[in-house]
Amino acid sequence: MKTKNRTRMMICSIGRSKEPAVQSLKAVEPESVVFYCSDGASEYLPGIIRECPFIRHTAVVETTDGEDIEANLHLLYMELPVHVDRRGLSWENVLVDYTGGTKTMGAALVLATVETGVQYAYVSGDKRSGGGKVILVDGTEKVLRKANPWNAIVLKQRKDITNAWKFGHYDEAARLCEEIKDNVSGENYWKDICRGLIPMFEAYREWDRFRYKQAFKLMKQARGMLHPYCFMSRPLKAVIVRVENHIRMLEPMVVESAEKKRGFLLQDLLANAMRCGAEERYDDAAVRLYRALELAAQHRLWEGYNIDSQKCNKKQVPETHRQEYVQRDSSDDELLQLGLHASYILLEALGDEMGRKYVRHQEEIQQQLLHNQSVLAHGLDPVTENDYDRMLRLMLELTQTVKTELPIFSPVDLATDL
Repeated sequence: MKTKNRTRMMICSIGRSKEPAVQSLKAVEPESVVFYCSDGASEYLPGIIRECPFIRHTAVVETTDGEDIEANLHLLYMELPVHVDRRGLSWENVLVDYTGGTKTMGAALVLATVETGVQYAYVSGDKRSGGGKVILVDGTEKVLRKANPWNAIVLKQRKDITNAWKFGHYDEAARLCEEIKDNVSGENYWKDICRGLIPMFEAYREWDRFRYKQAFKLMKQARGMLHPYCFMSRPLKAVIVRVENHIRMLEPMVVESAEKKRGFLLQDLLANAMRCGAEERYDDAAVRLYRALELAAQHRLWEGYNIDSQKCNKKQVPETHRQEYVQRDSSDDELLQLGLHASYILLEALGDEMGRKYVRHQEEIQQQLLHNQSVLAHGLDPVTENDYDRMLRLMLELTQTVKTELPIFSPVDLATDL
């Protein structure tokens, strides 16, 4: 029997009969047993041990009140880990039989161990005696089933993972995947799927922090681990497609020059600001939108006119505006450093549409920048939702960006098996 090869310890609840425990122990033959006894049930232990000579180590956890679930849970939480550790075992080597004792004891035993990854056994009787009582008749017991409840719990966990993903809680999503990976049975394919989802969520976390190299490496790791499961369901296939697309998005940030990274970084700043806004973190969103406003001008100057805003040659400024820019810069250097406003005015002087838009909306943009002098900038008041919405609208219009074209981390419903 496979259980004999895997199970080195059993935890058995003991009530007013020894027969269910004897039947279960003989079916498994563990070397160590922890007997969880109701008040007075320990008197049956010598008889159980005599009938099970394969048992080498025993321990007893005895409750004084088999009907108090809180007291029993506390007792089991305190005692069971000690006995498992004492034998140098991991929980995956433990089988829990919750047949004996009161129903409250059985419930407490399952609740106390359900997150550890143990398997469970229950002994059922084929014959019943009369008299209005349900009593197991000696010699008729059989081990009814052995199961890992995590194989059922995993559906709820998958829903929780999807929700964590939806709200950008990537560490929480990875933690939930770790729980599934560590606790479901080896034959459950969600064990390996969650093993692959962990680096994916870690990649999103790193990406959200602008750590593109780490995100790229983790996303490729996730692709390799998840790809074998892409044909198992439409949601899993959608996850793989999402991972592939995001690897392609991230690759320029790893292999391209700094100048070529600006375009993606601009889009990513806008997407990051939108994620902050969705979480009502408007101050964080405003900081990102301000940087995006600055970067948009820098990117357009470089891409359209080969002008580095931090090293702009005076001769690159149109003659109609050159004197104005030279007077602003007190240094004798031929290179100018352009701030945000000066960059957009230069674009307008060059006849660029982005510069024209900035000038048309200049008053509104300047007012919005003043409103956004938040706690994270130089002010004392937090950014409001209205301030964030107006600034986002201005940025999307200025950069001619469509929201759906941005790198969005929208979740796939992992609780669906279709």
